[in-house]
Amino acid sequence: MQSNPIHSNQISNIDVDFKCILDCDCRSCKSLNEVLQLIINKVCENNVDLNALQLGCLDTPDSLQELIQDLVSRVDCSIAPLGTDPGPGTSLPEDSFLGLDTCNPDLWTCLAGSPLDCLIIKNEAGTQVNNPNIREVVQSIIKRMLAYQKQIKLLCTENTTLKSRLSAIELKLSQIETNCCNTTLVNRINYLESSVSVIQNTCCPQ
Repeated sequence: MQSNPIHSNQISNIDVDFKCILDCDCRSCKSLNEVLQLIINKVCENNVDLNALQLGCLDTPDSLQELIQDLVSRVDCSIAPLGTDPGPGTSLPEDSFLGLDTCNPDLWTCLAGSPLDCLIIKNEAGTQVNNPNIREVVQSIIKRMLAYQKQIKLLCTENTTLKSRLSAIELKLSQIETNCCNTTLVNRINYLESSVSVIQNTCCPQ
């Protein structure tokens, strides 16, 4: 045990290599207190609260070093050949989905069957596959969406035609109601019939 401790204020003229922690506010730091304060400030400046992170499938790290290592361990830098399924935990090449057919639908229609039918995955040759890769799944989904689009357009056209026919029927019905079921018109017809009968009896007796 030291019997005569030296106060930190008495330690000065420290010559150390500050490396990356040196900033413009402490280029002239020479005392121990100044150096310690600089280190403390730098440590706390970018402090990461690991408990506040949503780590998902990552292991719970005890330090930032463990967190970075876990992230690095879960990155798979392998590149699968174009058009193949790289499997879980890997990334597709950037051009994996280039050249997909975005114009031709599959054979699905509104009358194709139950809406619970599963999506049939086919390869580029149009043959059903039991173990499809990601590209084949995406291509099949696009073709089904195009089929939906085609059917929706047909239904919209039919709907427009039916609306036009309905409007024409409503117009004709309105004309019938106005001309044939008008009480004023009925009264006038009855009056004319009565007048004709009076004329016949008065002027043209048999």
